[in-house]
Amino acid sequence: MREIVAKLKSLRLHGMAQRYEDLLAEGDVGIQRAGWLMQCLLEAEVTDRHVRSIRYRHIVETGNESVRFQQSSQTAKACVRAREVSRAARPVESLDATAEPDAPF
Repeated sequence: MREIVAKLKSLRLHGMAQRYEDLLAEGDVGIQRAGWLMQCLLEAEVTDRHVRSIRYRHIVETGNESVRFQQSSQTAKACVRAREVSRAARPVESLDATAEPDAPF
């Protein structure tokens, strides 16, 4: 049971580790029987963090980004280009002939 507490702390789940220790100290029978479940959940969390770390390192090291990210970037670039083209096509509004350009507000 102490290895579960150590594993929780190694995953930086200090609040859960403290509560688990408290329940063990109280002699909670349910928590003692659920030790196998906690161990299984902790192993799944360790594996998931490892997989996410590998994916992140792959993206950083190879420069490959997800297809979804690339598509969203292309869509955003197309929107920006279209907006710039529409702004360039708009005529500049003429200044009022009676207004003095250097007049204070």
